[in-house]
Amino acid sequence: MTNKNEEKNLPAITSYPVFHFSFKQNNIGVISIDVAGEKVNTLKAEFVDQFYMILQQAQAIVGLKGIIIRAPRKTQDFQLTLGFHSK
Repeated sequence: MTNKNEEKNLPAITSYPVFHFSFKQNNIGVISIDVAGEKVNTLKAEFVDQFYMILQQAQAIVGLKGIIIRAPRKTQDFQLTLGFHSK
């Protein structure tokens, strides 16, 4: 079974317990934060390794233009957009 990204020759989607990474056709990566069992998505020190792994995966994508980091919840919707400049 292939995922939608594989069918479109996009990088695979990766999920960790707190972070989910997806790649859009416009060369933008999206990192979603979801802390299960918490009313709000609070970043904690124990999540650093997961976040580091997601960022490493993103850095390996050729042509990545930027990353949107979002923490969607019914009570909050935080979004941070990071753009990358070519050297």
